[in-house]
Amino acid sequence: MLQHLAIAFVVFFGLVRSAAAQNQGSPAPRNTGRPAADFVETARYPLELVLPRAADSSPSSDDGSPTVSGEHRIFRAYPAIEYNIRAVVLGGSYPFRFHLTDAPPGMTIDARTGEIRWPNPTGSRIRPTITVTDAEGTERSSSWEIRVGTESFRFVDAVRGEDSNNGTREKPWKTLAAVKANPSQGGVVYFRAGTYDTAALQPTGDDEGGWKRAEFNGRVHPVQWIAYPGEKPVIDSGYRNDSERGWFIRLQGAGNNPVYLDGLEFVKARHIGLQFVSGVGDFAVFRRLAIHQIHESINGANSAGIMTLTNPQRPSWYSAFQDIDFHHNPCGGIKQYSQRKLPLPRFGDWPGPEGGCLALRGPPLRIPRQLGNEGRFVWQHASRPWPGHYR
Repeated sequence: MLQHLAIAFVVFFGLVRSAAAQNQGSPAPRNTGRPAADFVETARYPLELVLPRAADSSPSSDDGSPTVSGEHRIFRAYPAIEYNIRAVVLGGSYPFRFHLTDAPPGMTIDARTGEIRWPNPTGSRIRPTITVTDAEGTERSSSWEIRVGTESFRFVDAVRGEDSNNGTREKPWKTLAAVKANPSQGGVVYFRAGTYDTAALQPTGDDEGGWKRAEFNGRVHPVQWIAYPGEKPVIDSGYRNDSERGWFIRLQGAGNNPVYLDGLEFVKARHIGLQFVSGVGDFAVFRRLAIHQIHESINGANSAGIMTLTNPQRPSWYSAFQDIDFHHNPCGGIKQYSQRKLPLPRFGDWPGPEGGCLALRGPPLRIPRQLGNEGRFVWQHASRPWPGHYR
């Protein structure tokens, strides 16, 4: 929207069509999705272990640095359903090595990526410790407590569910409308395979400029959504033609209820795949998402696969983007407003508006799947991305 005008700093990446056009016909270098095996870069900023970490602790002592809520998804596991998270790290010298101590039987960590898997959670409370070591030998460690239980978990199943159910694993809801109609602040929702239409939701906003949307507010609604292991739920915004304009999802976190999305697919939006409200929630995680078939890019309307809103009073800290697949979107990938210490893959240096820089290499975002995206891969507006490595 026009009220979001700001100086835009643009990062181009190889498979973005507009960047390729400026390359005067020479082929863009192929990106394999990860640096060379022998790649090492000197640390320019302090190593920070962002997640997982102890509840109510902060990754740094910087002024304004927030603490992570004990209601974050990382602290909860459902019995016998795989617990799967990925560590978030900033700064330091890439590459990193990860290991666990005091882990329960069956819990493992990928030493290179920091992915933590626990296929069969049991017991009631466990407290493992994660340690990350960078290429210069600097270490950061933290324990975190995982509560195993069914409380605060809900389930939605587009195939077998009923909205008259109570949302338990045995009696799941069917639609997004039921998720919104049953307030559960701080809850975690598992989505089973199937298609979830945003048309089932009452929209807000003006269709002028394409900002008609369905809102989920973490002060009232659950905004931590996870695909059931091994299944692919699809959220369909339903854009078909100019007379049937589907609306996108807007998620707003809260101090004790951060946004957490893992394993979902977002399709057929008009020009924004997903929107996130900055400044009212920290430690948001966007992981293993597929965002595609966005219909168009509207000039001046902040079109993007994922778009975060401006908050002049306060930015969001430590929003993490992991293993996201953007493809066939005229509007490109991510448009960010009002973010601080933003973990992104490193693929170059770019001076920011407040003395910081966007330093990206990686990527956890699946850049080779940038195919068919005509817009910029990353736009940054009045944000302070943390210049460091992220895996």
